[in-house]
Parts: sequence; structure tokens; C-alpha cells
Amino acid sequence: MHKQRIVIGAVGVLGLLSVFLPWASLIVSFNLFELRDMITAEAAFWNESVSWVFTIGPWLIILASLAAIALAVAVGERNKPVIEPFKFGVAGAGAVLALIPILIFANEIMSDLREEPLASTGFGLFLAIIAGIAVAVIPFLDPEIFNKIGGSKPTE
Repeated sequence: MHKQRIVIGAVGVLGLLSVFLPWASLIVSFNLFELRDMITAEAAFWNESVSWVFTIGPWLIILASLAAIALAVAVGERNKPVIEPFKFGVAGAGAVLALIPILIFANEIMSDLREEPLASTGFGLFLAIIAGIAVAVIPFLDPEIFNKIGGSKPTE
């Protein structure tokens, strides 16, 4: 299999894994005074991670990742780079893979950051965006770049 296809497949798998990683981290505070002095602290904090697995966005990310992997690995002659018609399919899947987390970040997380000052973005969100951009760009790179990864095969 050509190394370009392997790299696209690996980055697509990272896009899949990003769905299950935290996309936001919220520090929630509450008042313990009502617990009748069982705990001497006046307030306590806990950290809650949010991954949005049960909304439509991550399912679109899963479908886009699977589409990119399928187009890169299973379609066409495997010993050659991704050919022209399928480059745009892989790039489109990568664009969806990058756009969905950006839209979720713009809508959901930014509103949470305004409402809850102790909120921060998580690693899964950035991994999904980076994986989507990489999947969209890799098919258009020169295939000779990938022959240098791990050494090249001796010519016969």
C-alpha cells in the first residue's frame, strides 16, 4: 500500500478517536454549607469533561473519518497514490471533519466559556480540527514526500 494512503488512514483514525476524547473541561463549584458542617470547606470544586458523543456532530465526524479512510485505503490501486477523482472525495471528507468541530466550538463551547468562566477547551476538539485539516491537505501533497518516510524502497 502506498504510504500516502497509510498516512491518510492513520489521520482518519485519529479523527475517529477525537470523538471520544474531552472537547471541553468545566470546573463546577457548589456550596457545601447546606450539608450541615459535614465537610468544613465552604465550597468545593470538581472537574467535568464533555465530549458531545450523544449529539449529531460527532456522528458526522465519525462518518467523515470513515469516508476518508475508505476512499484512501480501499478505493483504487493501492500501490499508487490517491488518484484525481478520489482526492476531492478525501478532501471533502477532511473538510467536513474539520468544519464540524469548528462549528461546535463556535456555537457550544464559546457560549459555555462565556457562562462558566472556569471552562476550557479540551484536547479532542483540537485533535479533530487538526485531523480534518490534515486529511484535506494530504491528498494534494507530492506523493514523493511519502516515499521518504521510513526510507525508500530500493529500485530494481
